[in-house]
Amino acid sequence: MQNSIKPQFTFNLDYLTTISDNDTSFMVDLMDLFLTQTPLEINLILEAIKTKDYINIYKYCHKIKPTFLMFGFTYANKLFIDLEFDAKQQIDILCIKEKFIAFLPFLDKLYIEIQNSKASFLRG
Repeated sequence: MQNSIKPQFTFNLDYLTTISDNDTSFMVDLMDLFLTQTPLEINLILEAIKTKDYINIYKYCHKIKPTFLMFGFTYANKLFIDLEFDAKQQIDILCIKEKFIAFLPFLDKLYIEIQNSKASFLRG
C-alpha cells in the first residue's frame, strides 16, 4: 500500500482558464459537465466499494482522477492514484472505503467553489 496522502483542499481555475482560452462560456459548460457527471461517477465508485469490486474501483478511479486537475484540486488527483493502486493490489476494502469516505467532504467543498465560480461568470 502506498503512503497515505494528507488531505488538503486547493481550488483554482488556472488550468481551466488556459485550456478554454479564457472563454467563460466554455468554462461554465465544463463546470456544468463536472457538476452533473462527477456525482454519478462518485456513486459508481461507492457501489464498487460496497460490492468489493476491485476491478471497477480501479477503473472508475482511473477515469475520474484527471477531472480534478481542471480545478486545481491536486489532492483529489493524488488520492485517486492511491485508490487505483490499492484496488489493483486488492488491499483491505475497509482501508479503501475509509480513504474514499474521508475525501467526500472535500468534494462537497469543491462543488460549492465551482458553483460559486460559475455564478460569478454568469453574473459577468
